[in-house]
Amino acid sequence: MLIHFKNYWLYLHTPYVLSMKANTRFEAAKEAIVNGIPAHATSEQREDHLGEFYKNWVLQEATRQQEYNSEWRRRSMEGIKLAARVSYQKFKARFTS
Repeated sequence: MLIHFKNYWLYLHTPYVLSMKANTRFEAAKEAIVNGIPAHATSEQREDHLGEFYKNWVLQEATRQQEYNSEWRRRSMEGIKLAARVSYQKFKARFTS
């Protein structure tokens, strides 16, 4: 039973765990960019550096984000189908009992 629960937990939380890893990578990369900006840089220059970083991050992560979104949608549809089946069975049971 514990093994099944662990597998189910991993199944449910893998997208979340992967997104947390992406957040960690993002924050580390952003920190490296911020630390690399010269202290005498103007706010506009800082904004330009961070804007370029954000643009590159989105491009770099696009495939991974699409995979995450597809998996999330697939799992959501599985949950909706299950809920619909249960509702249908409950509805049917009211008339057959």
